[in-house]
Amino acid sequence: MKATELMIGDWVLYHKHITQKITSIHPDYDDWDDLNPVPLTDKILKANGFEYRHKNFASLSYDHPFQLELFEWPDENGIGTWMLGDIIKIRYVHELQHAMRLAGIDKEIIL
Repeated sequence: MKATELMIGDWVLYHKHITQKITSIHPDYDDWDDLNPVPLTDKILKANGFEYRHKNFASLSYDHPFQLELFEWPDENGIGTWMLGDIIKIRYVHELQHAMRLAGIDKEIIL
């Protein structure tokens, strides 16, 4: 991973198996290869209040004037990718965190 992909508070995998929350980002840190994204799973979505309306459609109603709706689509390799609208692909927890922040949803993600 690259420092430019992350924000403070993002969840990552350290050494591919230890979940860790980013608490600071230092330009001198040189072990970015030790960090990997946390895959976004059904279990994580459900643990964070997303409800499934259909098999491939999950939405989150959160004290906000609109719902955050994700649609699951297989990508060119047949891998399930969550889509926010028609453009934004969300495969990892930190990407969901960024989308929620942009939408003004202040929610701590539970892994």
